[in-house]
Amino acid sequence: MCAVMAGGCTHIKTFVFGARPTGHYCTDRMMKMQENIPLAPFTTLRAGGPARYFFVARTDADIAEAIGFARAHSVPFFVLGGGSNVLISDSGFPGVVIKNEIGGIAYEELDDGRVCATAGAGVVWDDLVKDAVERGLYGLENLSLIPGTVGAAPVQNIGAYGTEVEHSIDRVEAFDIETGEERVFSNAECGFAYRDSMFKRPDGEKYIVTRVSFLLHSFGTLNTVYKDVAEYFAQRKINAATLADMRNAIVDIRTRKLPDMRHIGTAGSFFENPIVSIVKKDDLLDRYPELVWYPFGESGIKISAAWLIDHIGEWKGKRDGNVGTYERHALVFVNYASENAREIYDFAERIRADVKNKTGIDLNMEVSLLGDFR
Repeated sequence: MCAVMAGGCTHIKTFVFGARPTGHYCTDRMMKMQENIPLAPFTTLRAGGPARYFFVARTDADIAEAIGFARAHSVPFFVLGGGSNVLISDSGFPGVVIKNEIGGIAYEELDDGRVCATAGAGVVWDDLVKDAVERGLYGLENLSLIPGTVGAAPVQNIGAYGTEVEHSIDRVEAFDIETGEERVFSNAECGFAYRDSMFKRPDGEKYIVTRVSFLLHSFGTLNTVYKDVAEYFAQRKINAATLADMRNAIVDIRTRKLPDMRHIGTAGSFFENPIVSIVKKDDLLDRYPELVWYPFGESGIKISAAWLIDHIGEWKGKRDGNVGTYERHALVFVNYASENAREIYDFAERIRADVKNKTGIDLNMEVSLLGDFR
């Protein structure tokens, strides 16, 4: 199925939009609608206001019902996964928040040791990675312990430790909110780029990811070239790392460098690594010889945002009120006790302004903003 469908859509399901105009809304499929639900507990930053309407969607039909409800009430909607990459304003969201909890993981053996793994958008990302590694399947191990759900992976084109998820995705299934049809996109049709995809652009915003299929392998070569990973194995004198060793390494590295989301509010990396020209990189190197950078594409340069925040403004480990940067990683924001999203946003803006003033580089937020921050 994975290989056959990789070229595009092979089947279309059509859903009829519809919603009761007033009163409590709950379908026979047990999709629940609640009103004025605080969203902070559903985000890893633990801040932000309420949703006017809150739906839990566990099937494609639930998604259609939620969209129909939003249309019937003439309000906007937002799809929430694990809440690990969003900052919600203190005023909350005036429309429908759809909590995508479509679950399930299925595996299909193909040929030449390839395996197609299809997971629902609501599956916890690291649960999928852990399961794949335990099955001896290569392809996702470097992406271990990334927070969030499967549905966010292609949208954001998540990446870490020398790889990005686009290299493993075979197809993405999505719900078209305009037509009510289910669509299937091949890897090429997803338009992947650095922390970007077609689903983040205007033409792709009408799609809600429902399932993602990954092309994995029962044999492969581990990617250990990333500095932290190479040092991990060298220090432990591991010369022939196994797939399990690789996952353990990534989990250990991330655990040591990043705060535990179970005990502290955080969204992980708050800013994207900026992409600049070679000329801009050379200019920065003249002023900052220890600048950390990496080649990107044919003519671009990726600058370490963490290095800029740490060395340009010495923001690493700084705390301002109830918000700060993590003592072990300058790119990671932590929310110690604030329920005020504005406090987090303003802290981020001060860092952005400082880096911009000293380097001319605009740091783009990797975290999505939901609501009014004007």
